[in-house]
Amino acid sequence: MSGGQLLDDPTDRRAVAQEVTYLILEMSQRLQDHFSHHAQLLGMSAAQAKILAALAEAPGTPMRALANRVGFDPSNLTSHIDRLEERGDIIRQPEPSDRRVKLLSVTPQGAALFKAFWTAMSQDVSFADKLDSAQLGTLRTLLRHALGTPAETGGWLAPDA
Repeated sequence: MSGGQLLDDPTDRRAVAQEVTYLILEMSQRLQDHFSHHAQLLGMSAAQAKILAALAEAPGTPMRALANRVGFDPSNLTSHIDRLEERGDIIRQPEPSDRRVKLLSVTPQGAALFKAFWTAMSQDVSFADKLDSAQLGTLRTLLRHALGTPAETGGWLAPDA
């Protein structure tokens, strides 16, 4: 199936699932570009913004757990952490019970930077320009259902966070 090609038989579950997969991957790329663009506007890489997001939701995260959470190899994560620490956006502190383990947290400056990033990114809904409000609400409901996500989302995704 080529991109954007409509199905001849929309009742063929496998074919519909294949097209949905393609469309989700296309939208995912748009959202990644959107995410990267807004991170760059604030002088961050997309990876740094992703790290701040994860730490905003779970302060005091050990480096290895953060690497797993954001999908980075721990050796690649270190350079991003170093840059964020040099900027004053995060701090590393030793784990009290095992000083070899470093716990990472967002500083007030990093929290403000992340809030500015998230506000700008979430207010720019150009990725969804072709959807009206009802369609966007339906898409949200369908994605929550497909992902098994509760109706209310908290953490840094909350509208007033």
